[in-house]
Amino acid sequence: MNAPLLWNTLDEAADWLSDKTGSKWNREKIISFSIEHYRDENLAAKKLHSSRLYELQNGVRICKKPPVFSKEDLAIRLLPSSSTYLSAKLPKSAKVSLFKYRNDIKQQLQDKYESVAGGLLRIFSNVSIPFASLYPKAVREIFLYGETDISMTSFRFMPEYGGWEFELFEPIKQLTPEEVESIEGYSMACHGYLPSDAVEELGGACRISIDMIGIDKKNLEKLLAEYQKTHVPVANNIAASNKKELIDGETVSPERRKLSPAQQDKAAFQGLARALWAKNPGYIKRQVLEFDELKPYVKKYLGKNTLSDWLRDVDPRPIEKRGGRPRKTPVILENNLS
Repeated sequence: MNAPLLWNTLDEAADWLSDKTGSKWNREKIISFSIEHYRDENLAAKKLHSSRLYELQNGVRICKKPPVFSKEDLAIRLLPSSSTYLSAKLPKSAKVSLFKYRNDIKQQLQDKYESVAGGLLRIFSNVSIPFASLYPKAVREIFLYGETDISMTSFRFMPEYGGWEFELFEPIKQLTPEEVESIEGYSMACHGYLPSDAVEELGGACRISIDMIGIDKKNLEKLLAEYQKTHVPVANNIAASNKKELIDGETVSPERRKLSPAQQDKAAFQGLARALWAKNPGYIKRQVLEFDELKPYVKKYLGKNTLSDWLRDVDPRPIEKRGGRPRKTPVILENNLS
């Protein structure tokens, strides 16, 4: 696939990313990357607002006098976590309704809409929409269990359209009188508004499985840019190179360079380790692994003995000065070729 589609399944996205990065991608890797590199785009605004409302005195957070608390401040305080790269393609049978706060509707129009708990009004109801944004909690559950229930397709602050907008699945939750009273009290404390998690709890449930997950073109390109920014390539397109390279001490022709990703990592890692040891011949393995050049591999193979074994094969120190187990017989490269 030369270019991503407007919306891509995880398998389509994996094929495109594999082609663009030279690394093998699959559905699970995309979800894992989306979790690991998630950034709450609303966090900076919330932290800035918090610094305007509070100050530290002797290590204790104290509300400033008088506190800054306008409608705009409230909008920032109620900001939810931003959505992830991923979204879900919804079945046609799924129905959603749009809700807005009474406070964000012109007074002469408020009576046109159905009132719901917590100062919310149902603006329109039971429509089908193709996609739902996925937030961190839902993505983690899909990664762990393969499915999850979501109650909201999106949550956004739209000042140009009057304020907050929520898309909740129908039928929304049927509340007991006690629950209505509790939500109304919560809304009064928030000047007629509610935090995002309280609104989300009002929505109905829609089951989302991993097969329904995908990513639109814009977010797929953002994911690729994030990967390229944070990833240190461990092999430079070996199959595409026409030059002969030195791998594990042997000059290998292009026809024989069809190595697995782990073998490519090993070759690149050992080449760096040799160069670092040549400049620091007295270093032990632990010291070599502390160099910045090797940190991507340390992170990738954390908790394994892999790097220790790879270093053993290129350790220039005499065997009697290394300590630990005797050195293994070097692996013959030809036996590892696919």
